[in-house]
Amino acid sequence: MNAIKWLGWGVVVLGLVSCSGGKYADTKSAMKEQTSAMEDFAARVDKAGSAKEVATALDRYADQMAKMMEQGKKLKEKYSGVDLGDAPELKAESEQVKQAAMKFTQAFMKISMQYGNDPEVQAALKKWQANMSQAARP
Repeated sequence: MNAIKWLGWGVVVLGLVSCSGGKYADTKSAMKEQTSAMEDFAARVDKAGSAKEVATALDRYADQMAKMMEQGKKLKEKYSGVDLGDAPELKAESEQVKQAAMKFTQAFMKISMQYGNDPEVQAALKKWQANMSQAARP
């Protein structure tokens, strides 16, 4: 259940990252990186045959997400005061992020159902939570 709680928080963070840029190339690049990381994570979890593989996928994603959150903060500062939620220039990238987020959510459901009680997975989830908490600080 703790994983689901953090998944919800993660989705909020993903939304902030996806909306933290502008119509410029740096924002599109950040959104593509975010999409790629979520899709890679989902694929690794989908192919995982053991808790160790799931824990490795979580650790990798936690490291990527911490980097992306820092990037998102910089973009948010760069484009402060600009409402980008409906920016037509980012429509394609936003749709890709949404699709990847669905895969990401499904991956977390699998983790919760199949591996949620495994100590290695729990340790990886704690690392992910710590990275997210650290990166979310101002």
